[in-house]
Amino acid sequence: MLDYAAERPRLFRLAMRFVHNVSEAEELADAAIEKALTHRDRHQPKNEKAWLVGILRNECLHRIRDRKMEELHRFPEEYGKTPLEIAMQRELQDAVDQAVLDLTSEQWWVLYRYQFEDLSGEETAGKMSRSNGSVRALMHRLKRKLAPKLAEFVTP
Repeated sequence: MLDYAAERPRLFRLAMRFVHNVSEAEELADAAIEKALTHRDRHQPKNEKAWLVGILRNECLHRIRDRKMEELHRFPEEYGKTPLEIAMQRELQDAVDQAVLDLTSEQWWVLYRYQFEDLSGEETAGKMSRSNGSVRALMHRLKRKLAPKLAEFVTP
């Protein structure tokens, strides 16, 4: 029987070749060992080392595929666009991401509740335990803060 703990460093090195990230490689090596231990009795491999490496390879490929799918869903409108349009869209996304990072936590919550939870001003005020007027003021300051950072992306 193979000593799976002794194989972990080798699995980690192999995973690093796929994902180039220490924490992900450790996670994948552990997942491969766990999967091998779980299914060893059912499969009864002749060459356990090769079987274990195969499991690791599949785990790495699944992780890479999932990462690519996440990236595709981040920019779903890219299909059928020119490279220039894609570059401009990504530049806008980066600008929005940076502008949102510069918001205070209260401004971020107001924006989130208005835009993503689709709450009214009164509902947002209730969730934040604030008056309706203070939420409107936060929204006003938020818009004033975002406007200059995103002005170049807005057509007059």
